[in-house]
Amino acid sequence: MHGTLHHARLISRAALTLAVAGCVAGLTLRSQTAQAQGTDRARKPEITCDAPTHDFGRAEDRDTIKHEFTIQNAGNAALEVKRISSGCGCSVSRIKSNTIRPGGKTKVTVELSPLGRRGIQQIPIRIESNDPVNPIYQLWFKGTVFGQVDLEPSFVNFRNIPSDQTVRQPVVLISQAKGIKITKAVSHSPKVKITVGDRIDSKRQQLMLETVPPLQIGHFATSVTIHTTHPELSEVELPISVTVMGEVRLLPKELTFPLSAGKPLNRVIFVRPGSAAEFSVESVSGPFTEEQTTLIKQSSGAYRIDLRGIRVTPELAGQVVHIVTDLEKMKDIRVPIKIVP
Repeated sequence: MHGTLHHARLISRAALTLAVAGCVAGLTLRSQTAQAQGTDRARKPEITCDAPTHDFGRAEDRDTIKHEFTIQNAGNAALEVKRISSGCGCSVSRIKSNTIRPGGKTKVTVELSPLGRRGIQQIPIRIESNDPVNPIYQLWFKGTVFGQVDLEPSFVNFRNIPSDQTVRQPVVLISQAKGIKITKAVSHSPKVKITVGDRIDSKRQQLMLETVPPLQIGHFATSVTIHTTHPELSEVELPISVTVMGEVRLLPKELTFPLSAGKPLNRVIFVRPGSAAEFSVESVSGPFTEEQTTLIKQSSGAYRIDLRGIRVTPELAGQVVHIVTDLEKMKDIRVPIKIVP
């Protein structure tokens, strides 16, 4: 009897040992599988560059600027470069190898043609790759581009000037060669005058731009052509933008209502200070009732006109909102009403 029990206990212990070993083996296998899957998931490329910005200093616009960048793969999977492009369409890029192994490097050669550009430049070179963190990696060209003949400034913006005042802007013609002179300067607008001034030194000559009042309120663009003795650049164009403000500024300048609105609408008109620092809005009238109109003076000196519960009908088309102020030139301001489908 005792022998039989002892034999049964031995069998039970062996079975338990085998079961435990099986569980441990199963856990070990699952752990190794999970580790392998985690390793696979962690494998990814990583694009880097020790010097992603190239400062070319000063260059003439007719020069070709060339630089070689070194990009690296700091990841643990192959880096695939799909495309290289610039933000200006003014460069040509070449890469030595589109596939970079983990820890490897390759060269990206970029040639930049800055023709037509002037002044400080920051031009991006975009590299598209399979890097999941930085799928678009940017390299940069920066520096200053000049021409054989330049204007400083190269663009004149007369912004928010009074309609009845003369505003002046000095301009300097700069030549890389000595002795280049201005023979004449021609304005293409009767509202902008250009005068050729004296030479500053052997490479620079002064000009003076000025507006000619009275100017119509609004915006217009024009230019000045400057003729020089340069053998290749006998004409230089200077673009000009002019924005003329009245005594007050109106926003919006037109009220638009959709005919298909189907319900009453609200609109807001702002009357803001322009060349007049102080003014008063005395009344507001139009095809609305007094109950629909609220006039509010704001702390900035501007006025807010709230129009509420406007029922849109075809009869509103062509009518206006009358705003009466205490100003001399803009006493009666009219805001037209437009109906759209």
